[in-house]
Amino acid sequence: MTDEVIPSKFVIGKKTYDKNLEEELFVNKGDLSGDYADHSKKFAWFATAVELCTDHEARLKVELGRAEALLDAEVRIEAQNAGVKMTETKVRNTIITRDVYKEIQEEYLQAKLNTGLAKAARDAMIHRKDMLISLGANYRAEGNSDISLKTDQLKNK
Repeated sequence: MTDEVIPSKFVIGKKTYDKNLEEELFVNKGDLSGDYADHSKKFAWFATAVELCTDHEARLKVELGRAEALLDAEVRIEAQNAGVKMTETKVRNTIITRDVYKEIQEEYLQAKLNTGLAKAARDAMIHRKDMLISLGANYRAEGNSDISLKTDQLKNK
């Protein structure tokens, strides 16, 4: 995976947020406690982003449906006034080629992409949490088995 596919900005509705996912996912092995403590805040941001993106996407889908209904009536009236008989396919094709429909459709498709990116980031944060837990367990296991640490513990008693 190249750096170019890892998002550094997230779009939620009409607002863009600078959130470098690679930096957000970074784990400082020297400060696992700090990373673990900060993780819930990072996860909450991405989980909230998913919900907001999903909501925006759903609203655009409804808007697209409304535009289609309005354009359907408009196209049929125009055809009737012009004395042109329209098939359902011709009505549908006329609707989907209208600029207003294409603009809303493009916005909807972009919202779907933004939702997908937010979900992928949220899922990556879930994996980060699992990794933090595993790294912590590994460090504890290594610490308990390291003879020099046990020797230091005996000296301190």
